[in-house]
Order: sequence, then C-alpha cells, then structure tokens
Amino acid sequence: MFAWAAGTAAWSAFGPRGSLPLLVIAGVYLLGPLWTAARYTVDDDGVERRTPFGTKRWPWPGLASFRIDPRVRSAWITPRGRGAARFVPAVLLLWEPGDEAGAFAAELEVRLSVYLPGGTRGKDHD
Repeated sequence: MFAWAAGTAAWSAFGPRGSLPLLVIAGVYLLGPLWTAARYTVDDDGVERRTPFGTKRWPWPGLASFRIDPRVRSAWITPRGRGAARFVPAVLLLWEPGDEAGAFAAELEVRLSVYLPGGTRGKDHD
C-alpha cells in the first residue's frame, strides 16, 4: 500500500495533469479487497466469498489443492487449470486472531481435505 501511495504521489507530481483522480480510483479498486470485510463459506458445493461488492463461488472441480498456515492465520486454495489458468490468483482465506484460531485452522483443514489434496504448513514437509 505504501508503494502505491508513493507511486501515486510521484505520478501526480510529475505525470500528466488531472491523473490523480484516476489513480485514486484505480488504487481503491485494486487495494479495496485488502480492507473490505469478506465472509467465506466452505460447503459441499465449493468455496464462496461474500463481500459488500458481490459474491464469488469456486466449485470443487475448479480447485486443485490447499495449504494452511496457522501461524499467520491464512489458507491458500489453488485453482485448477493449465495455461493461463496457472496465473489466476489463489483463493486466500484469512481469519482473526483469538483463542479459537488454532481450532478453526484444524477444522478448516479437515473440511478442505475431504475435497482437495494439501495440508498444514509445518506439519507435512514445509
């Protein structure tokens, strides 16, 4: 985010006149998911992400594997595909710190391992 702010400041100072509003709009669009609350659902149909801006669903056949890192409270679910699909960003799940964070990571691993290969970072061989 700092790099975007620095780039925006430099572009507005030295770039074409009137470009600041476009850069701000682009920044909000690109960085918005970092500060927008998201709710994830993992069910028999796949993984769903709901935000104030809409809903996105990844069905199980479209997902390849997962990796959970409980230390940083995150899980990565990789989309399946060849060619350009390899460059599609992974589904990133984040959760809040707290007493139940470790139990949540374990529960999430059990749920995901029913449908996808993967595991917890540090438990397998990472």
